[in-house]
Amino acid sequence: MMRIGVFSGQDLVGDALLKIPFLRGLRACFPEAEITWLTARASVFSGPMAAVAERLLDHVVPHCGVGCDWREVMRPAPALGPFDLLLDTQSRIGVSLLVRRLRHRRFVAAAVAARGAGPHMLDGMFALLATAAARPVLRDLSPLTVPPALAAAAAAALPAGPTYVALAPGSGGPHKSWPVDRYAALAAWLVTRGAVPVALIGPQDEGLRGALRAAVPDLLEPEADPAFSFLPPGPQPLRVVAIAARCALGVANDAGPGHMIAASGTPLVSLFGPTRPEKFRPVMSRDGRCLQAKDYGQGRKMAELPLSPVQQAIDSMLVQAANPRGS
Repeated sequence: MMRIGVFSGQDLVGDALLKIPFLRGLRACFPEAEITWLTARASVFSGPMAAVAERLLDHVVPHCGVGCDWREVMRPAPALGPFDLLLDTQSRIGVSLLVRRLRHRRFVAAAVAARGAGPHMLDGMFALLATAAARPVLRDLSPLTVPPALAAAAAAALPAGPTYVALAPGSGGPHKSWPVDRYAALAAWLVTRGAVPVALIGPQDEGLRGALRAAVPDLLEPEADPAFSFLPPGPQPLRVVAIAARCALGVANDAGPGHMIAASGTPLVSLFGPTRPEKFRPVMSRDGRCLQAKDYGQGRKMAELPLSPVQQAIDSMLVQAANPRGS
C-alpha cells in the first residue's frame, strides 16, 4: 500500500474548509493510499471536523514536531513515515527544508511546485497535486454532506416556508469584522423585505448578540435550538453547515462562519476588508459574491464598506434564486 504524508502549518475552521477540495482531489488521485495529514500546530481535522476528514484521510497528526522552529535541525527528525510520497502544502522554503527531513522516497513542495500558480489558496495546492500526480486534477467544489441527524435537526429548527438569511457577524479579529451596527441594520431591513434573519454567533462573539437583538428582538439563533441537544458541547462546524443549508443565502465576514455557509452550497455575500478575496474567497457556494471595502472608500477598513451594496447584492441574489433561469 502506498503511504502518503501531507504537511500543513495548521488548520483553523476556515482554512480547513478551503482545503476540502484539495483533500477530495488527493483521495481521487490515490484512492488506495494510506494518507497521513501532518500539521505543525493544531488541526480541526482531529477535533470538530474529524467527521469531515475521516472519509478523506486515514490519520491526522497535529503538533507533529515539524515546522515550528529552525532549531529542529539540531534534533533528530520525528519518527514519522517512511512515506512513499511526502507533500508540503505550505510555501516557505525554510519550513520545507524542515519537512523534508521526514523519511520519504519522493518529496514535492508547494514552495517549488506552486510557483506561478493562480492567486487563490487552492491554486497552489492543486499545482502541488498536479505535480505529484503527473496530471491535472479536477476540483470537486460540491457542498458538504451533513449527517442525516443534523439535517433533520436543522429542519426542525428552521421549518420550510420562510426565506431565511444567515448573518455571521463574527471573525478572527476586529480588523476583519464589518461593524455590528451595520449587521443590525441589515437584520432589521431583511424583516421589512419579508425575510427572516438567522444569527450565527459563536461563543467568542457573544458581545455581538445585543446589537442584533436590539434591532430584531425575536432574532432566530437556531444553533441553540433544542433539536440539536444531542450534540456534545463545543464548536460544531457541521451544525452551522446544516443550518446554512436551510437558508436562501448568507452574509459573512472573511472568517470561518462564512466558509461554513459556503460549504452548505448556500449563496453567500462575503465581506472583505484588509484580506484578499482573490486568495481567500469561499469556493463551495453556488453563488458567491465578494464585496471589498476598498471599492467604496479610501482604504481597506471594514467600516468603509457601506450597507447599501450589501442590500443590493442580497436583493439580486434572492431574485436569482427565485428565477434561476431568468424567467
